[in-house]
Amino acid sequence: MADPQYDKTMIKKGYVRVKGRIPIGKSWKKKLLVLYGPSSNGASRLVKYSGEQAFAEDEPSSQIPLKDVGSALRCKMSEGSHGDGITLHMSDRSIKQFLCDTESESTDWLSVIQTELTRNDNLPSGMFRVFLLPCATLNDSGECILYVTSDCVYIYDNEQKSRQITACDITHIRRYGADGKRKQFLIEAGSKNPTGEGIYLFRTVFHQEIHDQIEDAAERIKKKSSGRQRTVPSIPAKQPIYVNQKP
Repeated sequence: MADPQYDKTMIKKGYVRVKGRIPIGKSWKKKLLVLYGPSSNGASRLVKYSGEQAFAEDEPSSQIPLKDVGSALRCKMSEGSHGDGITLHMSDRSIKQFLCDTESESTDWLSVIQTELTRNDNLPSGMFRVFLLPCATLNDSGECILYVTSDCVYIYDNEQKSRQITACDITHIRRYGADGKRKQFLIEAGSKNPTGEGIYLFRTVFHQEIHDQIEDAAERIKKKSSGRQRTVPSIPAKQPIYVNQKP
């Protein structure tokens, strides 16, 4: 599971109250709510935890992708609710509500949610948010943008998106692959790679999409190379390791 401490895009975190699910005598239960911006852990979202321990262990109770929220508004709660309410109007016309203890907290939550709703966090086709883990051949680590083109994989800085960290020519990738259990993706560039060899490991919920994009690009290159390249072998499902492209 993704470690919440790796996600530096946490915008706001605090305790709110949400309604329980018991049909009769519904009550407002205290929960830890976290608003995240887009990152390697996913798109902008509100994530609910039972408390600090569940947050530390990355065990969310539920989450709401902000792409499913049409609007967020202040609302007047029923008498006896003891709090200042916010209503999320969902795209499917349902509503979700939570209570803040004070008016100022409600104002803060409403402001950050509405600001995040205006953000367009969609990346162009072929681009993915990843978290680059520290490695021996690079000084950079952290949130990055991975871009798969028809012949190369580029890694760009997440903050300065024009700054290229490294690149891997697809024809010079020794191996690559996804580990779904750990939500990781690995690329090993060979010594003939223009930017040098290296092993790059990423944390990302987009691991399978990245794998499929690189595999498609590798297959197209193979078809154009007069059959000189070997077919990419696959490792049995029992081995959650990485797919070898070259020996």
